[in-house]
Amino acid sequence: MRARILEGLKRTLGEDLPRTWPPLQARVESSFLRQGYRIDQVSAEFWPGVRYAIQVYVPSGKPPFPGIVMAATGRTGPRHPHYQVMGGAFARMGFLVVAALPLGKGVGHPAYQYNGIALLAGTSIAQEQFHTGRRALDYLMSRPDVDPRRVGMIGASDGGWTTLYVSTFDRRIVAIAPASTNYTFCGLLLPKLWKTMNEAEGNAPEVLTYRANIPTLTACNAPRWMHFINSEYEGHRLQYIPVIDGAARAAYEFANAGNRYSSHIAPCPHGLWPVAQIEAISWFLQVFLGRRPPEGTFTLQPVRDGEFEKLIIDGIPVEVVSDKDPEFGKLRVGQLGDDAGGPGFLQIIGTRRRDARHARASLAKNPARMRRELTRCLGLNGLDMNPRATVEGDRVTLETESGLRVFGRWVRPAADKADPVYLVVGTSVDRSEGLDLGDAARFDLQMREEGVLGPDTWALVMLNRPPIGMWAWDVMSAARWLSSQGYRRVRLAGVGDAGAVIAILAGTLAHDFASVEVHKNQIRSLDEDVVGKKTAYTPYWAHRLLWVADLPELAQLLQAEGRWKAIAVGRTKRPI
Repeated sequence: MRARILEGLKRTLGEDLPRTWPPLQARVESSFLRQGYRIDQVSAEFWPGVRYAIQVYVPSGKPPFPGIVMAATGRTGPRHPHYQVMGGAFARMGFLVVAALPLGKGVGHPAYQYNGIALLAGTSIAQEQFHTGRRALDYLMSRPDVDPRRVGMIGASDGGWTTLYVSTFDRRIVAIAPASTNYTFCGLLLPKLWKTMNEAEGNAPEVLTYRANIPTLTACNAPRWMHFINSEYEGHRLQYIPVIDGAARAAYEFANAGNRYSSHIAPCPHGLWPVAQIEAISWFLQVFLGRRPPEGTFTLQPVRDGEFEKLIIDGIPVEVVSDKDPEFGKLRVGQLGDDAGGPGFLQIIGTRRRDARHARASLAKNPARMRRELTRCLGLNGLDMNPRATVEGDRVTLETESGLRVFGRWVRPAADKADPVYLVVGTSVDRSEGLDLGDAARFDLQMREEGVLGPDTWALVMLNRPPIGMWAWDVMSAARWLSSQGYRRVRLAGVGDAGAVIAILAGTLAHDFASVEVHKNQIRSLDEDVVGKKTAYTPYWAHRLLWVADLPELAQLLQAEGRWKAIAVGRTKRPI
């Protein structure tokens, strides 16, 4: 089971795709001295052409130091006082800390709105957040003042998610302490938040399909040292702690490492507040130095007008520059923001897009393999086609999957089953706008869930069923049903942008169509017309589809099989 989970995770996080990482070329932009340590403001090339800002907390003692990657969250990332306190406290206790913000978390929607086209190009916000943590770890391991045998990672909320995914793959990490990641995708996000939250932690496809939920990920980390830190005041999420602990403890016992997993509930709100930081730092000291700090080393001083307590170590407060302090602006790397955000993410998408073109060119030489990969990208592998129908006059209800129905209507019934029948697909608006198919019989198929699908379709993507795959399956099932009723020649017509994409994908995967054609569409290439125009939202989410085939290539395949029908527009025939 572990092997299957890791195989699925590799696909989800792009580890099975070729990728060239540039040299980090890290440079210290500025330094700030603190009592017992210094903060280096560092920039490094995390992605091709994209330099990223990180903070490094360097102890004043003698190296080599145990090293910690700290995945920060929030608008200001590592500069936030929470993370200044934690980085400084770690450094004062002898740890070298590299702090980075998982890509996208500092800017929100300007980056997340491109997640749809990122999925097409073979990446996602979640995948690049994982790579942020991985590249921060690369930088940490490149430092000669870090002991490679004592390397840990910590993060809260999305940073905890990033910590879990990086550690699951990367054996360089010895110990982790994820915090406030106490939920399950299917338990908390899908039933409650999927209609309103389009930047949920773990916004990556195939996560649930391959059982890579938080409890399973935790279990996959056995026998690595792990301390799961939770927040006492998260009442709605506390119910998942026993599920996480149960899965982890079973795996750790099976690995003969039962003493290496533990969990802790800290009396604080969501995140790594100082009271939770004390627990985390004490635990890392136990793992890496064999001892917890003496009683009284850490104390907390309440702050009346602040947002959290002051952390005091041996009577001396950890220094913090408030975001209201003029000095706060200096805690960054020149003009480079803490988060690559929209522009950086678009540049990353561009590199994936170029890589995908080379992959498509190679895959086009093997149509059978291309169809297999297309089936997987659309989430159709493992489905059995056995459509059942209920007919009431000219209306047909098709059960295309167990318990799931789609509706069709005979616009023009067939006089003779030997005559051609058009199966028309597209949005209700596109289908209603005067499509001239002559006197041929016409059966229109509605797009399942068309009325409720909006930008927040990420829940379906997490279930490895992008809407475009769902719609293609419905069309393929409708064609199978028509054939089973004795209609010998089913012609597929896609109307509008959605209908065109659905028709080409369905026509490529099913041989129940005598011909495939498209009408009134503007999208002729997902690469050029969707990704190339940086469309903020697209309903055509399908994981890494552009690594398999684009619409012109599929049209060429249909043409080679004699099933593609070019549509006359004026005096010319419009290509896809």
